[in-house]
Amino acid sequence: MRTDVRFHLQAPFGDDADLLARAIAGQGLDAGPCNVSLDILMDDLAGHDGVLVCTQEGLTRALADALEELLAAQPDWAQLPILLILDRAVVDGGVQTMLRSIWANGHLVILHRPLVPVELEVAVRDAAGTRSRQLDIRDHIARQEALRGELDHRMQNTLATFLAVYRLSIRQSDTLEQFKQSFDARIGALRMVHDALRSQEEGRTVRDMIELVLAPFGGGSSDRIHLSGPDLDVPRRSAATLALMLNEMATNALKYGALSVPTGTLSIDWSGEGGALTIEWREKGGPPVQPPTRTGYGSQFIRSGAMSLGGAVAFDFAATGLRCTLTLPAPRKA
Repeated sequence: MRTDVRFHLQAPFGDDADLLARAIAGQGLDAGPCNVSLDILMDDLAGHDGVLVCTQEGLTRALADALEELLAAQPDWAQLPILLILDRAVVDGGVQTMLRSIWANGHLVILHRPLVPVELEVAVRDAAGTRSRQLDIRDHIARQEALRGELDHRMQNTLATFLAVYRLSIRQSDTLEQFKQSFDARIGALRMVHDALRSQEEGRTVRDMIELVLAPFGGGSSDRIHLSGPDLDVPRRSAATLALMLNEMATNALKYGALSVPTGTLSIDWSGEGGALTIEWREKGGPPVQPPTRTGYGSQFIRSGAMSLGGAVAFDFAATGLRCTLTLPAPRKA
């Protein structure tokens, strides 16, 4: 059972509030502030991660109407758990049927006074378990959506890279045979990048990794791409993430930056001074750079990749060309 489920109490009588808070705390769960205003309560419940516990005295008509509206608008995976504490006489009347009707989209459990501690503890635990399962479904849906978004992004980048390789090979070829050889070599290099990322081979240096990613576009041997730095090993656990980040930047350079035009150049310098690996990515001669108006998936991926490795990244969107500084924990010397 998750511990991030929060209970929201509406219990005007002090003895009820204390008893409910103790029962919730006894399950290792969090009971939020008791008897907050209706607006605050609805804002809290709108996060769809909590449980409502309400006594008969806290159940106003305004609360009932607000809950009906909230339940109608909740996501498909959610079904707000509601623990309602009523007098036995009310339970025996028609109120229970009415509440189950207007709160049909909620998970309603009704307890009656006098409260039996064991029954209350079981009801609290069941409500938390119900919400926990719902939140697990929410998280699963979010992961699936993120994976679909990443797959779509990767597919678009793969197609853009393929098209850029085609155009680059066309520009640098005088004959059909030259184009065939150049194009085949670059597609083969792209396949090597894919295979290397999948296998996450050990023993790669920073230069190896950069040249591998840039191989389809001339690598370090191109007169448009310049590499400079010492021999430093990339740890196996970091290799795949670093390569994906570099591939993301190379793809962006092909689509929008210096590698998208024949006159653009790319310089990549790295060092291992000061207890960190610092990689400087500098583009020049490409289309004028405009600072982005929103954070795209690519830059989000690069930032999250750096953070996952215990590092950081800084972007400088200068008009003359993008500059990116990537800082990671210090690698070993080769």
